[in-house]
Amino acid sequence: MAVKVSGDGVIEGITSFNGGGLSFRNILYNGWVNTSNEINQRGKTIAQVSDGDYWADRWQRVSSTTMSQIVEEGNYIPNRTYTLSGNNVTTAQVTSPSSGPWNWGTVPANASLVQLELGNTASSFEYRPKGLELSLCQRYYQNLNVRMLLDQVNYLFSSRNSYVNPMRTAPSVGFTGKLKWDDLITGQLSSTSFDSDNVNVSSKVISATPFYLYVSLPGVQQGVQKRYAFEEAIALEAEIL
Repeated sequence: MAVKVSGDGVIEGITSFNGGGLSFRNILYNGWVNTSNEINQRGKTIAQVSDGDYWADRWQRVSSTTMSQIVEEGNYIPNRTYTLSGNNVTTAQVTSPSSGPWNWGTVPANASLVQLELGNTASSFEYRPKGLELSLCQRYYQNLNVRMLLDQVNYLFSSRNSYVNPMRTAPSVGFTGKLKWDDLITGQLSSTSFDSDNVNVSSKVISATPFYLYVSLPGVQQGVQKRYAFEEAIALEAEIL
């Protein structure tokens, strides 16, 4: 492994790792956007979201023709020159800020194999293992299946959950589809489904790993429905806005 260190002792780059090409020189996650390896947990295209929203993991739509990725503080070396490159990307040098999230600019919406690396020269795209790339993306967004039981004291559905991977910050919580509860005794589903937009959802983060989720559903009456539960997919959002 070869490590480049500046005169003030700052690590500026790793040129090889275990004799191979994995060096984490690309500070963008999911740089293989718009390829068959693209990570897209939301299942959206850039045309299906609005300006400012995220679609493929870590990629934010800026306009119908451009997109960007905000680099979290700590993932870049401050006040250094980086080189942006990729397919359908004009190679350019950009300077990192002294602190804070780094909004380095935009690339075309059809860009792929996008790379942002330390130094003045563009190198070949770094292919990291897909499982590793997914885990990096899950710091900002992940999907979970949760099974929630009715709390007979507060009459809220609740569950204790663990993240797939620790997240950047306490995430917002949303449901990905229609909700129905089922009777734990009979196995019968409720006759009414509830749109996720009309559900009161709150999340309480206990630590970096477990968290409690509380949900209030219409029609749950105190002292009546004590045998109900539901299992649904939730989306956890901790992206940089």
